[in-house]
Amino acid sequence: MEQKKQSREPNKNGFITTAYRLDWRGSGNMVEIKHTTLDIGQRVFLNGAYNRDGWFVVCSEPENDRQKLVEIGGEHRTNYWECNHDDQSVKNIFGIGLYYDDSGERLTAEEIASHVRAADIQKRWNERAEKRKLEAQAKEREELREKYRGILTPIARADGEYEKTRKANLMAYLAYRFPGVKFTAKKDYSSYTIKWTDGPAETAVLAAANVFNDHTFNGYEDYNEYTPSEFTKLFGGFEYSHNCDRTISEKFQKQCEEEIFEKCPELRGKSDDFEAGREAFYKCDCKDVFSNYQLRNLKRLYVRNKSAEAPAKSVKSQSVNVADKRLEYVDYSEKAFAVIGDAKPIKDLLADLGGRFNARLKCGPGYIFSKKKETIVREKLSLS
Repeated sequence: MEQKKQSREPNKNGFITTAYRLDWRGSGNMVEIKHTTLDIGQRVFLNGAYNRDGWFVVCSEPENDRQKLVEIGGEHRTNYWECNHDDQSVKNIFGIGLYYDDSGERLTAEEIASHVRAADIQKRWNERAEKRKLEAQAKEREELREKYRGILTPIARADGEYEKTRKANLMAYLAYRFPGVKFTAKKDYSSYTIKWTDGPAETAVLAAANVFNDHTFNGYEDYNEYTPSEFTKLFGGFEYSHNCDRTISEKFQKQCEEEIFEKCPELRGKSDDFEAGREAFYKCDCKDVFSNYQLRNLKRLYVRNKSAEAPAKSVKSQSVNVADKRLEYVDYSEKAFAVIGDAKPIKDLLADLGGRFNARLKCGPGYIFSKKKETIVREKLSLS
């Protein structure tokens, strides 16, 4: 059946407004959208976003150039056919939008009434659910206000002090969660780098700071979607997760070492027993305050005995003749020196002597040492 095409009437200002769309199946040019009125009972297909397609039925005459649609089954949604905007049939589906069925089939009055009742029931249910949701959100906001009264400051996104206040709230929240720990924060684009010494693990601080995240990544459309919680609506939020930079003091490191040695005294002085040291470390209560970086450096940081009472650690002898190697001493800085050259065959010896390999030294790849070890390194490597 041919749809009713009506000429456009002038608006209240005496102008005739014209809308256009791309004629992608024909000339590829922009063509005028016709004023299309549908029959009551005629079906309309919604080609929706995120696969939310569905069939609807026209249930009203035009009012303000719109005809009401109700969904046939499914979610019982309500929609509107725009007479001045929608004018294509299901044969021309292209992109998100509404397309009328031009097969000539029409639903009966009883069928239309049934779908209208279902849509009305669904609408009332949705309204009650939305009301309960808003009441729960209001209750949660009041509970948050009361819980953090005197600690965090409520702030709106439109407020000119939003940036300053949300940072202050972040620092106050961390101080609240981890009493006695002094945190500092430096802005890094849309987030902050949080620094502190000793105290909680990086994972614990990051989990606490992420309470302020108000975006999640939408992989379907490849962008960060604004998904605020009641907490971030009230106290401010950040689009990206923060970075954490924790410093371990020598005192705290010593404390953790002693806890390990207290639980496993047989490890004292056995710096090369890495597997046993790792096992002991995981049994120690202090493991939860360390980051992955410290775990990876367990052998160097937590198993070696550094107490004054312990005998000096002897360097293992190796079968490699260091005199045959082309090694060079480099006075690298005021506090360090480097050994460069053919060091790979004696890398274990260099590591036992306290050297750390660095491929980005100014003098070329090599091992860097503290100048406190200069005498023993020169002696072992026969460096002049």
